[in-house]
Amino acid sequence: MDLTKQIDIFGQETILELLEKRSKDFLVGYRRNLALIGSEFCGKTTLITHWIQRIYEPNILPVYITINKTTYSQFAKETIKTIFIAVFKKLGKNNSSTRLEDLTKELKTINPKIAEKGNNVITLSKKRSNLESFKELMLLLDTISIEMNLSIVFVLEEFHNLEKFKIKNLFKEWGKTLCLQKNVLYVISSSSIFKAKRILDNELRLLFGNFEIIELEHLSQKNACMFIKKELFPYEIEESYLNFILDITDGCICYLRLISEQIKKNTVLNNNKTVTSQIIKESLTELLFADLGIINQLFTKRVHRLENSKSNKLIIPILVSLANGHKKIKELLFDVKSTQTTIKKRLAALIKNDFISANGNFYTISDRFFSLWLKTVYSVKKENATDSTYTFLNKLNREIELFMIHSKQKLFNRIEELFSLFSDGTIEIESKSFRLTHFHEIKPMQFTDTETKDGLIARAAGVLWLTMIKPDGAKEEDVIKFSLKSKKFKKEKPRKILISCKEIDANTKIRAKQENITAIDIDQLNRIFNLHERPSIIAKT
Repeated sequence: MDLTKQIDIFGQETILELLEKRSKDFLVGYRRNLALIGSEFCGKTTLITHWIQRIYEPNILPVYITINKTTYSQFAKETIKTIFIAVFKKLGKNNSSTRLEDLTKELKTINPKIAEKGNNVITLSKKRSNLESFKELMLLLDTISIEMNLSIVFVLEEFHNLEKFKIKNLFKEWGKTLCLQKNVLYVISSSSIFKAKRILDNELRLLFGNFEIIELEHLSQKNACMFIKKELFPYEIEESYLNFILDITDGCICYLRLISEQIKKNTVLNNNKTVTSQIIKESLTELLFADLGIINQLFTKRVHRLENSKSNKLIIPILVSLANGHKKIKELLFDVKSTQTTIKKRLAALIKNDFISANGNFYTISDRFFSLWLKTVYSVKKENATDSTYTFLNKLNREIELFMIHSKQKLFNRIEELFSLFSDGTIEIESKSFRLTHFHEIKPMQFTDTETKDGLIARAAGVLWLTMIKPDGAKEEDVIKFSLKSKKFKKEKPRKILISCKEIDANTKIRAKQENITAIDIDQLNRIFNLHERPSIIAKT
């Protein structure tokens, strides 16, 4: 059974309600461990901390840990210290010291069993019996539950970092323990989607106590639009510039918030009532390009970490090449000047660490705003040019102009142009492999009785694509009409594609599958545009 839930994080209350429901269920004996997975800056920490602050149940002890320590010994000490402080807080006692030694000494006078168990975790870690120490750490939660008659909510942020401690069978042993811990609710989170899914699918796949996976996505276009307008209120922004921000940020709530704050600040300083293009450029320059810009600092640190990591050779040049539109191995070979074996190894490492994703024979940077920064800022500053600000602004202007040109085109024309860009590519849509052949003929086709063009017919040697385009969303009746119209091409075995600029309902998807039609929604369509260095389609709300 698929336990993964796709949740749009603008509806934070929805997730908070789920978390609160799980904590209430937990109190009456129904435990469902939770795993929150999502890319960096998608709001996991905000959600979890807000939820913990809303836990007022006297019978629940919340413990919150972020795993960012470099050694297991450091992790063990910090975790025991955090647990002991939470225990004292629950007992209504203030501590004069936060030193672990002092906390342990004080706790011995109140509850020697808890203090002794915590001390045993540290002793085992000093002896480098790290697996036994970790098992004791998890069992400490049971001791606290029994001694204090409490249920425990144990939060482990960035749980995948447990791998860094290189403890053999850690997840296997933890899984055995947590299956039996009826009084401990585990909530784990991770920004490393690839690693987290691998661990949950392979090493933490349990007979009992399985994790309910909640996959946090970036904001939908509709909610991202609402978010920006809300953040900029009472100032107004032109729709085309709002859409440009949606495109470059890909709906990441952290970037949207930072950009909106900077734009609002500059709008006030300029004594304007509306957001102008100049204000947007100033704001992006301050955030992306200025040495003290928040996003520039963030991305600079990210690059420095990559440069200082093991096997860093060619990692940054490959990322810069990808940002500049070289998305296939043969293009990277020409641009980066390396061997195919080396490039494949570096690409695999980048995928493993969630920096890039692969689709067919295309590779793209997962964080589109980071990709923009690499193209417009990092490349410019790397050259140490005296006119770097001017060069950056020129590149930024080109990005804005390109978006504006394409956004003014009709959807039909944009898809027609997209098809003309296909050349020796393969992608996957709904688990089906598509070869993006270079078509020698692309022309309009009428699938319904409407006056406007609503489809395309594209041909190459031995290949025929029939495509119906529905800007206002596809319905089940469209599938039926499309299928009937396609029958006269039956002998040519066409690939039938239905493109919808709205979310496709379940019935339409089922009917499309029955008719052997591949239904593509706006998100899937935009991923194909992104692979070919074209701006996203922003649906009208």
